[in-house]
Amino acid sequence: MRKTIMAGLLASTVIGCRESGEPAAKIPADLVGEWHADAACAPPCSFTLTWKENPQAVLDAISLGMALRMEIGASGRFRFGDVTALPPAGTVRVAGSELVVTDAAGVVDTIAYRLEGSALRLEFRREFTVVDFNADGRKDPSSARAVFQRR
Repeated sequence: MRKTIMAGLLASTVIGCRESGEPAAKIPADLVGEWHADAACAPPCSFTLTWKENPQAVLDAISLGMALRMEIGASGRFRFGDVTALPPAGTVRVAGSELVVTDAAGVVDTIAYRLEGSALRLEFRREFTVVDFNADGRKDPSSARAVFQRR
């Protein structure tokens, strides 16, 4: 199940890059750096998927052994994925309390963020379909939240 979740998360998470003529992003200094969520920092580190049909059904990928890394560059460079196979860099900009991320296909996603000391709390706005919560053979719509710590 861990491999299925990891593959689904990597396939559905922002994993690309896009060249554009836009000026470099202005990323707040407190967001710039390498962030991680793995067993060594859990809790508070986590990456949870909550089934939309039954919010009582929650799966924490970190507790299953997944380890994630996120890199945010001052120039707007963005990488997010499993620590063993980080995908190519994408782009990110900050709009208020949201990270606006663009993937290689030009798809834009937003992630609400909140800094709390050394923790970065994320709430993904888009829907994930990477886990079959009710074992019916279909992956169910879920929402995702995460807590990362600065490396």
